[in-house]
Amino acid sequence: MEASSQLDERKSRLAYLKTELDAETRLFEAHSTAEVNATVRGRVWEVLTANGEEVRVDQELLRVLDCGGAVVTATVSEAVYNKLYVGQPAHFHLRGESQEYTGAVASLTGLAAAGSNFAIEQTAMTREPYHVTIAVPGLAARDECNVGRTGQVTFDASATAAANLPRTRAVAAEAPAKPTNLR
Repeated sequence: MEASSQLDERKSRLAYLKTELDAETRLFEAHSTAEVNATVRGRVWEVLTANGEEVRVDQELLRVLDCGGAVVTATVSEAVYNKLYVGQPAHFHLRGESQEYTGAVASLTGLAAAGSNFAIEQTAMTREPYHVTIAVPGLAARDECNVGRTGQVTFDASATAAANLPRTRAVAAEAPAKPTNLR
């Protein structure tokens, strides 16, 4: 009788522990993963945590490259650079594609290094020392993110001198400024 009573007590305890285990498993699953919605259209650029790492509130988890405002960075010769001005119309087409995108010169950095917040490496821009950034809104409207793609930029010197447009090889199409940090 005592053994039967102990067996019933242990069965009851086992049922209770299974219920507790199920509850803790659900709680663990709810707190061990999270859906993160990006506030920009882009791509994961850098993962800042390791698999299985415990994270805390406000810790940066990853960086997303914002593909919603694409710019093109081109390196040009000094002769071409001296003919350019901010706001000057330009055209860009990705290598291997025929569609041309209109844009405008957004920045001229001359002999200075191009901005460190660009998505491409500085070493990719060493062909010519003069750097030009062209805002190309049409690239941002594409479904894919074109970071790292190359193409050709044509600068409009004037509306009437279309035959003498300076041309340069664009080093890369890239996303603008700083990547968005998700916490």
